[in-house]
Amino acid sequence: MLDRLKGEIRFEENVMQTEDHVLELLNDFEAPVSEKWSDRVHITFETLTESERSLIYWLFVEGLTQAECAANAGISVAGIKKRRERMLVKLRKELF
Repeated sequence: MLDRLKGEIRFEENVMQTEDHVLELLNDFEAPVSEKWSDRVHITFETLTESERSLIYWLFVEGLTQAECAANAGISVAGIKKRRERMLVKLRKELF
């Protein structure tokens, strides 16, 4: 059980570092004159599935924990972690 908790902590530390890196990139990013950043983000969010948009809302708007998101989605915490990581990779790929 301790190994599992350590693994989750390591995972969260790595994901948080990744999020910090993405936030730094977003902060430094200058949108081209012909395309507004907000338009680009809006278009990118439209490529997400409904479940991915729900996950973003739960995590970043409502501030729910991954366990609470898992309960809302009816899947395991590990499933939420995987979906979250895939979603962030997808957003990075589309935006940059």
